[in-house]
Amino acid sequence: MERDVLQVFASVYVTESEMSVRDKVELINFIRVSEKDDILLLLATGRPNNILKEDISVLIETEIFIESLVLQELPFTKQVPTGKLKNIFTGPFGTSSSTPVTKTKLTGAGKGVLAAVVVAAIAAGAYMIYKRYFSKAAKACKGKSGDERSACIKQFKRQALQAQIAALKSGMSKCAQSKNPDKCKAAIQQKVQKLQAKGR
Repeated sequence: MERDVLQVFASVYVTESEMSVRDKVELINFIRVSEKDDILLLLATGRPNNILKEDISVLIETEIFIESLVLQELPFTKQVPTGKLKNIFTGPFGTSSSTPVTKTKLTGAGKGVLAAVVVAAIAAGAYMIYKRYFSKAAKACKGKSGDERSACIKQFKRQALQAQIAALKSGMSKCAQSKNPDKCKAAIQQKVQKLQAKGR
């Protein structure tokens, strides 16, 4: 998973989590400037720099878990972390750092995962699609210059934005698997509206 995709996942997750505005700002600023491993540590432990970087297995397990959420390869309810990752999304992410997140807490007693997790995964997945579309611009616009190149890049950017919006709308159906589907849908709809305004 690329660092910027992980940053989108982590930032959206923090934004949608229940914590003070001050904590959100602090964590998002940390995510913005941190290396990939530090973000994975934050998600795995709930606190930055909580474990030794030498414990590579935790980083690998965390990345695989988050990537499977973003790619939506399985239903969210089937992806509850176990073993070393049973404490994922603890600390500042809506629970006391001293209280481990058990399967029941993460899934809401079988009613679905936290809405913040689903929203973060959908947003990160949609961002990946945006990147994939926009990356075609470099090849397609090669050899063009000036206004012609600007128009070419603008066209691909518009297409990439539309693909990102479509992915968000499509992903909204996954909100049914969250503990709070209405909150999840509202958060996704808000992101859609922001992107639509950006594309005008």
